[in-house]
Amino acid sequence: MKMIPSRNPQKITYSQYKRYTPEKLELLNGNLLWNEQERMNLLLMLLYNVGLEALIQHLPKESRNELKFLLESIDE
Repeated sequence: MKMIPSRNPQKITYSQYKRYTPEKLELLNGNLLWNEQERMNLLLMLLYNVGLEALIQHLPKESRNELKFLLESIDE
């Protein structure tokens, strides 16, 4: 099952947890986990579980402005 975060929180199953969560968290040269794919898997699962609205509410204003700019540039 593909993780597609939406506006509202979604529950995750244990099998999703096992699939998207690394066995252990490690910090390597300033990066969490071994590679970008592991980071993205964990990030998508967390966004799926908390919802996009909660993400936006917790982002600093500067980050929201940057996100808005990025989204607008993708749509063009």
